[in-house]
Amino acid sequence: MLLFACMQVVSCKDELAQQYLMQCIIQGFPDAFHLGTLDALLGALPELQSGVRLHAVMASLMDRLAR
Repeated sequence: MLLFACMQVVSCKDELAQQYLMQCIIQGFPDAFHLGTLDALLGALPELQSGVRLHAVMASLMDRLAR
């Protein structure tokens, strides 16, 4: 499911939409799910548009998992 969602985000090609959708994925799935699918989530990051603020996406993920 996450792989399909990440593929949809990458195919969007809109920087603002990609950043928002990645934030939604991070907030919408439970921590245990993220830990089990971390490779897929991190693998999608290099495929995002160059204007996406990756540090903000990574900070959200780290904050989420740190709680």
